[in-house]
Amino acid sequence: MPPEQEPTVEIANQIIANLMTSKMSGKYPDITKWLIGVVKKYPKVRSVEVVFCGSGDNGAVEDVTYYDQDREFIKEADIEPSEELYDLISTHVSCNWMNDEGGGGSLDIDLVAMSIHVTSYYYEKTECDDSLVSFND
Repeated sequence: MPPEQEPTVEIANQIIANLMTSKMSGKYPDITKWLIGVVKKYPKVRSVEVVFCGSGDNGAVEDVTYYDQDREFIKEADIEPSEELYDLISTHVSCNWMNDEGGGGSLDIDLVAMSIHVTSYYYEKTECDDSLVSFND
């Protein structure tokens, strides 16, 4: 293995070890297995961004993107989101992002810090006064 790849592989192996022993591995085993697979396939991945949005009682994961340590794009993933991923979102997002007018947000999974930064928003409908205007006024 070329010397310039060794730190990348060492860090990837440490991320995998941390994932395997994290509390998340017990609560979200499918997500943990998926993240381990990502790091094995793309050893430079340091964060995973999951973008979600919804409205009218439906919500969906829109994009999943892998980034390196400098937040440079590596790959946009083509995955079928698991129920666990939706559970993770609903557990950590406090706003009503998938009902009524909807909303969205992102989970930024930092694989080095072993943390998830949650950003979310929702739209709120505001009623205005109704009025009747006569054509003769």
